[in-house]
Amino acid sequence: MKRIALIVLFLLLVTGCGTRFFYYQLDWLIPFFLRDYISLNSEQKTILKERLIKQIDWHCKTQLADYSEALRSLSKDLSDPDHPIDYDGLNDYYVKFRGFWAELIRQVAPDIAEILRTATDAQIEELFDNLDERNDELRAEYIDLPPEERMKEREERMVKGLRKWLSDPTSDQEQAVSAWSKQLKPIGQEWLLYRDKVQEEVINLLKQRKELPDFDQKLVEILTHPERMRSSAYQAKSDYNRDITLKLGVNIIHLMTPEQRTHLLKRIDSFATDFEKIKCDD
Repeated sequence: MKRIALIVLFLLLVTGCGTRFFYYQLDWLIPFFLRDYISLNSEQKTILKERLIKQIDWHCKTQLADYSEALRSLSKDLSDPDHPIDYDGLNDYYVKFRGFWAELIRQVAPDIAEILRTATDAQIEELFDNLDERNDELRAEYIDLPPEERMKEREERMVKGLRKWLSDPTSDQEQAVSAWSKQLKPIGQEWLLYRDKVQEEVINLLKQRKELPDFDQKLVEILTHPERMRSSAYQAKSDYNRDITLKLGVNIIHLMTPEQRTHLLKRIDSFATDFEKIKCDD
């Protein structure tokens, strides 16, 4: 469920604080279910910190240059109002940025599996309870709300994203967001069912973590390719919503004012510069 424009999908993986300060905090690389769903013991925390230090080193030395290069390329492609980026060009960046995220998950997944293999029964029960609680929260936020209220909140989130990266949106851009929101197919129910299916597979695997010799391999497969569990109905709706969201992105770019373009390019270039200035240990 995309909350913001895909034209800044990758940028929004980074918080509003300084990129270099943010980058050196290990927490950014801790998977959400280890950070928020399980209380690790001291030994597990030590192992995790050691793994994360190695992963930060890998990420800094092998990934940051690609990030900066992609951002510089994106900035260049967005800089000419007479030749604005088209649907295919925007989709290429979407695929590229999603690829960066997928590569990160592939790299850290074995470490996640190693930590979870050492989990106690009490920790696994804590994980199950926290997942159930989170699912209830998501249902209340995305499913139980009346359709009109969901649409309004969706528009507000998108406008907030545009305001962050373009400054204040124009009335034409706000109308484009409103039209986009009305076109989106409701996907919350299918998304939660998919989430439940993935979690069920993980839970069943965790219950056998002490018996299965290939536990790590099986868990890594789930973590790196959860989309294989999507139903055809969910995938179809997801593809449709992605398509119209990309079209919205193209439309917003065409509607950008000179001031908005300048604002956006400065933001993108500032992130690229910050990535370039991060120093990796030799």
